[in-house]
Amino acid sequence: MTFDFDEIPNGFLATLKYKTQRISTKDVTDNVVDNVVDNVADNVADNVKDTKANILRLLHMNSRLSAKLLAKELNLSERSVQRYLKSLTDDMIIKHTVPAKGGYWEILSTNSTN
Repeated sequence: MTFDFDEIPNGFLATLKYKTQRISTKDVTDNVVDNVVDNVADNVADNVKDTKANILRLLHMNSRLSAKLLAKELNLSERSVQRYLKSLTDDMIIKHTVPAKGGYWEILSTNSTN
């Protein structure tokens, strides 16, 4: 920034001049994309962790809940709940005891952060 001061009749004139900053739109775009990717990844990870914790909480209260009932309680699709249950089963956090219909869920671990 530069400052110019000139005397004029009946007063003075002050002028401020700013240098034009050149910002590459590529840099701005790259920063925006990086921030969006980071934020989305963080939010998705947090949501998955919270949903798994909610499923475990509900199964702890009633081990005979079906995917359909869990979906209704959590306001998710039944297919989404089935994926979460599979993930929890694969991570050996829960286990379904047969028969498939009328069976129940056993909570093997309370660590749902996987």
